[in-house]
Amino acid sequence: ALARVRPEHRALSVFLADGPQYDAGESQFRFTLQASAFPLLLAYVLHRRGTHFVFSKLGREPTGDPYDADPKWLDVDGQAGPFNPMVSAGAILLASMLPEPNIDERRASFVDFARVVSGSPELDWDREVFASEQASGERNRRLAWELLERGCFRHRPPQVTQSKVNYVED
Repeated sequence: ALARVRPEHRALSVFLADGPQYDAGESQFRFTLQASAFPLLLAYVLHRRGTHFVFSKLGREPTGDPYDADPKWLDVDGQAGPFNPMVSAGAILLASMLPEPNIDERRASFVDFARVVSGSPELDWDREVFASEQASGERNRRLAWELLERGCFRHRPPQVTQSKVNYVED
């Protein structure tokens, strides 16, 4: 699905606190959020679970690494956790913290939250991108198994990577 996206589609939108919006490029073109949704996921989990819960399992320091870098690990109360919530391992761990009891409720709640905080009522979940990411998500599955092995969560990794793809990559 993502292979069909034209790389020349670029845009920038700036929203000022007092209301004005400035756009450049193809700002009306629909796109997938991919890793740019990591801050939204962090904000949602912080909103639902609280700072202490989230950062008792996950670091909060920037590493300067790209989103797809292998994680740096830190000791959080005797347990290894990703140093940075803005890399894939951090986002996978964040997805494991979503409080809703099932995948459909998690997706719906997160999308509703993202629509509100982004001011974009059209924001939605893309099933085609989801299926593509699930089919080719070996790296995310490897990271999820590593998180499990390090004791970061008790969920089976296929459940967690499906959650991460549902919320972060679509």
